[in-house]
Amino acid sequence: MALDPSSADAHAALGWALFFMAANGYTTQIAQMLAMAEQEAETARNLSPSLPWAYTLLGQIHTARADYERAAGYFDIATRLNPSDAESYAVKDHGLFWSGRTDEALAAYETALRFDPQLTNPYFSTLIVVYFAKQRYEDAIALSLQAPWKAAGFENGQVIVVAAYGLLGRRDEARRAADQFRRTAPFFDRTEYVASFVLPELRDRLDEGLRKAGFE
Repeated sequence: MALDPSSADAHAALGWALFFMAANGYTTQIAQMLAMAEQEAETARNLSPSLPWAYTLLGQIHTARADYERAAGYFDIATRLNPSDAESYAVKDHGLFWSGRTDEALAAYETALRFDPQLTNPYFSTLIVVYFAKQRYEDAIALSLQAPWKAAGFENGQVIVVAAYGLLGRRDEARRAADQFRRTAPFFDRTEYVASFVLPELRDRLDEGLRKAGFE
């Protein structure tokens, strides 16, 4: 940017770097880092109103702040500007799901997969959660088994599979999956995790599945 302060791409790139520092825990000043990332994204958007990844970044920032409706608006703009951008659809899926719009979330993710079948986490884990929300428990389990390396280390994908086994009455598999999950997340709090979901009926089913799998 020292060479070209008017470069929208440079401002967007800096914004993404700041966002990833906040999202990946490289700073304790998360709110401040997100604000700095937002400033760079806004600068990029003002310099180049048709730059898709500036809007995707703004969507990511507002998703991190749990402002899902506003995030979805930015993702809509990004996908209109670049209709074949798989990541914008996948991230949009994440925001739509956490705002309780599961049908739209599933459609967004399936669109993303059509453009990029190799999408990885966190989008992969979110699709497992969406399948669970749609009561497609077998699909959630099958997806995790299809590419277990993608689900490994990501709390949402792993714990949802545990609950899916529990609701299907597959107790032995539920217990094994629960034991494996406990080794990767020893401080997991069932009550706190369940409470993070928007839809009451989803919270109830998730809580039931986890109880049946042995989480008290």
